[in-house]
Amino acid sequence: MTATEAANLLPPTWHTLARFLYFTLLAVVTFYIVNQVRKPNAGVGRFFLWIMNLSHSSLTDWGLAHVDIETDFTILDVGFGDGGTIEKLATLTPTGKVYGVDYANGSVATSS
Repeated sequence: MTATEAANLLPPTWHTLARFLYFTLLAVVTFYIVNQVRKPNAGVGRFFLWIMNLSHSSLTDWGLAHVDIETDFTILDVGFGDGGTIEKLATLTPTGKVYGVDYANGSVATSS
């Protein structure tokens, strides 16, 4: 039996348990954050909504500059996040209506 095989037969050390707990905690936190980005519903999710709105704002401005929007249009924003694009659309359609739908409760609560 080699030294490596013998080491594998030994009970786990505190170091091994600590590494296991570390990586388990890391996996749980990563899963939580990914779910908050996908469907925000808590403080962390609202933080990511804010970051996404900041990062997408210039792209939204660019896109809206390339679309003809009449002042009386009715517009639907699907997946509106924190409502930043809805606000921009509302200024472009003062006599129209702008609606938004989002399946994340955190997005709806943030934009209200």
